[in-house]
Amino acid sequence: MNAQVNDAKAYHLKGLAYRRSGNIKMAIEAFQKAIAIGGDQAEFYKDLGNAYGDDKKWDLSLKCFQTALRICPGCTDVWYDMGCTMQSGGFIDDAVNCYGNVLQRDPHHSDTLNNLGVIRQSAGQIDKAKSCYQRAIQSNPGNYTANNNLGNILRQQGSARQALACFEKAIAINPQIADGHSNKGFCLWDLGRHSEALDSFEQAHRLAPESDTILINFANALLAQGRPRRALSCYEIILARNSEMKQAIMNAGLCYEEIGALSSAIECYQKALKVDCNYAKAQSLLVSILKRTCCWDTLIKANQQLDRFTDEALAKGEKPAETPFLNISRHIDSALNYKVARAWSIPFEKQYPHDLTSRCQSRPSQVPTPTQLTIGYLSCNFRNHPTAQLMAGLFAEHDRSRFKIICYSYGIDDASTYRQEIINNCDQFIDLRSMGDVDAVTRIRSNNVHILVDLGGFTKHSRLGIAAQRPATLQVRYLGLAGTTGASFFDYLITDRIVTPPEQAKDYSEKFIYMPDCYQVNNYQQINPDSRLKREDFGLPEDGHVYCAFHVAYKINRQIFRTWMRILNKVEKSFLWLCIADDLTRQQLVDDAKRMGIDENRLVFADNLPKEEHLKRLSLADTALDTILVTGAATTSDALWAGLPVVTLKGRHFASCMSASILNAIGFPQLVTTSIPAYEELAVKLATDHDYYQKIREALGNARDQSSLFDTKRFARNLEKGYEMIWARYIKGKPPSLMVIPISQ
Repeated sequence: MNAQVNDAKAYHLKGLAYRRSGNIKMAIEAFQKAIAIGGDQAEFYKDLGNAYGDDKKWDLSLKCFQTALRICPGCTDVWYDMGCTMQSGGFIDDAVNCYGNVLQRDPHHSDTLNNLGVIRQSAGQIDKAKSCYQRAIQSNPGNYTANNNLGNILRQQGSARQALACFEKAIAINPQIADGHSNKGFCLWDLGRHSEALDSFEQAHRLAPESDTILINFANALLAQGRPRRALSCYEIILARNSEMKQAIMNAGLCYEEIGALSSAIECYQKALKVDCNYAKAQSLLVSILKRTCCWDTLIKANQQLDRFTDEALAKGEKPAETPFLNISRHIDSALNYKVARAWSIPFEKQYPHDLTSRCQSRPSQVPTPTQLTIGYLSCNFRNHPTAQLMAGLFAEHDRSRFKIICYSYGIDDASTYRQEIINNCDQFIDLRSMGDVDAVTRIRSNNVHILVDLGGFTKHSRLGIAAQRPATLQVRYLGLAGTTGASFFDYLITDRIVTPPEQAKDYSEKFIYMPDCYQVNNYQQINPDSRLKREDFGLPEDGHVYCAFHVAYKINRQIFRTWMRILNKVEKSFLWLCIADDLTRQQLVDDAKRMGIDENRLVFADNLPKEEHLKRLSLADTALDTILVTGAATTSDALWAGLPVVTLKGRHFASCMSASILNAIGFPQLVTTSIPAYEELAVKLATDHDYYQKIREALGNARDQSSLFDTKRFARNLEKGYEMIWARYIKGKPPSLMVIPISQ
């Protein structure tokens, strides 16, 4: 009899060894032999049940566990293992029942509490899941998995610091598990501690070099930190192991974009779509880069496919792959633009549901009427960027007896004169880069900001997770995104009647604050465009009419480019001066010009220059030609400051009406057309009717110093009226509403 017992135990041990090595078939056979020899052991049936579960033979697994429980009804280990197996098989109710039996016998069973937390979390019962993980840790502080799981929930809830503490505990318990280091990296990234985050991702990769998931996290962080070449090397390692991993292919494309290898980027996006023709994110990136490189033939079909993906996502109530910014640049349809933006805002609102109640519905009794309003400006572009170039002068003009100005920056410090000017001209300049969104909100709230003005919206590097938590009493959108955010956490949009006519109010989540002149602030008073530059310095002909179109390439579509080519055909000795840096886009434009019968020498390409130098060279041109889907903003103001007439076509949404607003503000509505033929006719007239052209140029020269467009002080006074109007409405307990700022006297 003792020999039989020993033989049974030996087969049982063999079964355990086979199972650990992953040889499930041999494990099952060994457990069966153990049972055949000494079948009265609950442990034998339990482990056979586990092995059947590994083999996904759920019915056989359940029978084994039931047999084990008949032999030993109160065996906690059997109930626990049966719960784990049922959970693995998706039999959640059965698993919960098993775990309930475990907790009846051992209320502090840490692994059971953790597994119940996983079930609650999967069911969306986040608070219950969190409680389970906390109880599991209280029962066993050394439970690695429970600490890790609790950290993930806290991070999802925006409590990055608490989450980080959980991950650090998990790592202390078992420093050899890569997952903990990777999760710590995400937390550190959320907190703005990017260098430390990279170290954590790299450590995770060292511990699990075979894991593509961990390596791609490391690569993504490298790319986001501005190290595309190193990131690309990581993606190449992944693709050498798995050539069809679509995310690695797509992200390699992002790296190629960053280093300027645009043809390779296009190839990556196209390859990702060959792997998965329904990969909407890759389709969005493909459309974006095709627009950026003016690859219009390929763009036609790509646009159609992206439209299909966007329509399908919206119909399902999901967030489309394309950004609100991209949608605005593709469609002059403010209703569609709103739907896309709204779909992008909803996830922020779900993440911070307790912060969504508008503070504007009624005036809290404890809020006094301040003698000085605190205005916060939030941006990642307090640097050499159009936003800073336009805004820098405004901060100096604010009336400090009525307003305190705080700038909150979460973008890079480029040590530019624009950044320094903003630092000098505000009362406080606070760098939020090292803070996650939750900590940034705490910092803003500590300043008791009355009105927070977001200068980004859905643009590159924006952090709407800050505004979504409502750190200020009133929240206003300005500049950045030329359209709506669709978000309930913004109360107002600073705009004007031309870019957002009253009938479009239904397509905006924000209420309009109508500026009396133009929505756009300007800051040119310290820049003199006059210079001694010569055309030959920039490869321009001494004779002939030089049209300039210094727009970023994504704004140029085939319709407007071919309009420009027809203009060149009609105007003898005319040339088009473009600011295009990359060779691929230049060649695309040259090829299209040739198809229109235009010699490539009539296209003159320029590189980017610092703002002051750019304004000086602009004066060498004769006429500026505008784009149509997304018109010029700072580009148009630049040309007007340099004394150039700008020909534009007014569209039907914010982005396509910006130049129209600017031209009306400077007093030249006659340069705003409403059709392509009229646009073309006006551009030709400016080049061929000398008297008309000289009259326009002379009037522009006078208007530059007299119009409201370039009067930063006047703009500041009007804007301040707007701030006081919306605050007065708030303290009366009234909700946000359309505000019309009266014309300054």
